[in-house]
Amino acid sequence: MLTDAAIRVLSEAGATAFSSRAMAAMLGITPSALSQRADRSEVLRMVFVFFADRWEEWTHDLDPSSTPARLPETVDEVLGVRAWHALDELARGELAQGNDVPAAVLALARERESELVARRLTRLLGARPADADLAVVLALVGGLRREVTTTPDPSISIAMATRLLTDHVASLAGRTSQSVRSA
Repeated sequence: MLTDAAIRVLSEAGATAFSSRAMAAMLGITPSALSQRADRSEVLRMVFVFFADRWEEWTHDLDPSSTPARLPETVDEVLGVRAWHALDELARGELAQGNDVPAAVLALARERESELVARRLTRLLGARPADADLAVVLALVGGLRREVTTTPDPSISIAMATRLLTDHVASLAGRTSQSVRSA
């Protein structure tokens, strides 16, 4: 319930709106009732850990296809990606305040997704991608996710974002097969 409340606060209002008061309001309890259960740092830790678990489950739930990573398709997935971006912003703020736990949780989630994307690219390309190619794909996925979720009326559709990602992977596959033939 705490993670669901955090996702709603973060996806609707952003990192600056995240507070015990906002969380308590989403849960229908008083802020003091929430603080009796856990202090702010524990609430943050729980939200980040449980959200990271959900993120990993979502990123791993991809049918075999020509895309190496998930892009949001439903309203709930858009809200989840918005929450991811807000959590990232919140983690940076917490890190500046000396709390490295949220940033460490997100770093582990990113590492796991990177490994997953590398495995998927290996399957799609027929060879392990070069580190630079993997970095570009991860940056492209991150940028496309941000573009299709940050505004109510994004400049590109999910279909276009998927096509851009698919086309990039196809160009990598062509380049990979060409380098294998010339070797």
